Amino acid sequence: MKTTISTYHELQRAVEHFASTASNIILVGEPGLAKTSIVKKAVNGSGKHLDGNLSAFEFYKLLYQHQDELFVLDDVDSLYGDRAFIRLLKQACQTTPVKTVSWRTRHSDIGDEGVPSEFETTSRFVIIANDWRTLNRNVAAIEDRGILIHFAPSPEDIHKYVETWFDDQEVLDFVWRWLPYVRSVSARLYITASQLREGNLDWQRTVLDTMGIDSNNRLLVDLQALDIPTEAKVEEYARQTGRSRATYFRDLNRLMERRNRDRSTDGESKS
Repeated sequence: MKTTISTYHELQRAVEHFASTASNIILVGEPGLAKTSIVKKAVNGSGKHLDGNLSAFEFYKLLYQHQDELFVLDDVDSLYGDRAFIRLLKQACQTTPVKTVSWRTRHSDIGDEGVPSEFETTSRFVIIANDWRTLNRNVAAIEDRGILIHFAPSPEDIHKYVETWFDDQEVLDFVWRWLPYVRSVSARLYITASQLREGNLDWQRTVLDTMGIDSNNRLLVDLQALDIPTEAKVEEYARQTGRSRATYFRDLNRLMERRNRDRSTDGESKS
């Protein structure tokens, strides 16, 4: 089962719902969307939280030691090539209430640390990834054992989410001004910008460079904000860039197309 979610409110409701049932969740979205924070809030801090930096056998031991608990697997993008890990996850994500998990090969820790070669568990999983690649039938089988949520919030929705916990208003106002001209933004950008601002560094240039807004587009946006005739804007653009009148209108049209692309009516004004 697959679905796309575009708001933080909807995502939290979905994770709360599916995490309280027998369903496994695969949450996929671009880096910097605060996916982990949303999941932690939705599951209210319950369960065992793991990142992708563990071996297959370490995972097996943790599955045994935390039988029947909810598992949150974060940053699993590096695990696609680990066949043993994928095999374990496939077993543990079975849709039956009780799943049998086994370790099929010899290992020095089997038995010596009280870890059996096979056990049963009712654990469920929330898997968080920046990318979900169905490379083979085993990975596809994991996907088939839960609901795959593709999280794709708009820049405006990301901004509104950041406003709920970020209090540097100068950074918020600056980023908001430029949001219409980007297709994505990271929640981490706001934190970095604030740190740079506090250090009296050129944080605004860093923000714009990170958002992919070059000097020509910055000038075009600044000119549009001026209450002067169009021809005066053209002349100033030509003076600063050395470009022609025709180029001004061509660049402006491209910028406006970029601003209007993929914008919903909800994102046209700040709440």
